[in-house]
Amino acid sequence: MKCLRCGYCCISLDVVIVDDPEKGPRQSNLSIKETGVPCKHLRGEKCGEISCAVHDKPWYSETPCFQHTQLPECSKAPCRMGSYIMSDKGSEVRQRIEAKLKGAH
Repeated sequence: MKCLRCGYCCISLDVVIVDDPEKGPRQSNLSIKETGVPCKHLRGEKCGEISCAVHDKPWYSETPCFQHTQLPECSKAPCRMGSYIMSDKGSEVRQRIEAKLKGAH
């Protein structure tokens, strides 16, 4: 699926992340990002404009985050959760995400 960069997954889910981007996705360099805590690699404070410090690394496709967001049968479809959050209906969730992001910096 196509990530809409709303930040939801990178805050709301338990995910395995690369701890130090300079060391790459080695077993000894992975850690668990807990639910409700913004991933330390997130950049930005506005849903739809969130970026990640590891997405541009040449090894990103080897990471657990990449595997989480890629569903082969719908690789070009926009993320359903992101679509909802970015819509008028998702404004309350969007505000909570943006508040968490502002508190993380």
